[in-house]
Amino acid sequence: MNIENEESIISKSQRKREADAMQALGKRLTELTSTQLNELPLSEEAFAVIHEYNRLPNSNEAKRRQLQFIGRVMRDSDVEAITQKLDRVLSSNYQTDKNQKKNEIKQQAKDVLENGDEGINRVVLKNPQLGRQQLRQLHREFQRANEAKQRVLQIKTQDLLREGGS
Repeated sequence: MNIENEESIISKSQRKREADAMQALGKRLTELTSTQLNELPLSEEAFAVIHEYNRLPNSNEAKRRQLQFIGRVMRDSDVEAITQKLDRVLSSNYQTDKNQKKNEIKQQAKDVLENGDEGINRVVLKNPQLGRQQLRQLHREFQRANEAKQRVLQIKTQDLLREGGS
């Protein structure tokens, strides 16, 4: 019986670490959009206090107290399920953004290589830091090149656009 009591006793430091972890999770949840929050297995109360946090004015003290309250509400939730679903939601959005960026760069490279000055002008309008002369040179090489060399030039153009901050 004495052993059971020792196992169930949690130190004050451990309770504080757990409370801080709940607050950190709550902070991550406050940064999500409503659609992303709807995908998570949150209780109505947790959903309400997170929305309340987002409605608060930029008062640090009010937001700090609300984060503590979110942490307290999160204690009653299935934290493991929420964390797993949160990671999945965030990673899928990250991958989608990454793929969109990649497709945009491919499309811009194709525009530069196939449409010449018109395509170059469109790309330079979006990214003024890019060198128009270098893009024109790539276009001219692309027009004269065979199929294998054209693929190399496409990759080279995509790299240039990626580095240029497309």
